[in-house]
Amino acid sequence: MSQKNELDPRWFDAVTPEIKDEVLDRAVDGEITCAAARNLAEELEVPYQVLGAACNVAEIRVKNCSLGCF
Repeated sequence: MSQKNELDPRWFDAVTPEIKDEVLDRAVDGEITCAAARNLAEELEVPYQVLGAACNVAEIRVKNCSLGCF
């Protein structure tokens, strides 16, 4: 089963093109750090789960995840 299917579909429904674009802009070589993802979620005022879904949609891997948020 893919990671997208394991997450609540409501989080994917909340991913806007703007959120996806911000994730793509902040990613380096197809990856974003957990800390950067958390900071971006807070800047955009969206739950971590929405940002995690945006990473999945954008095919960006979250690395160095220390809290298990993504």
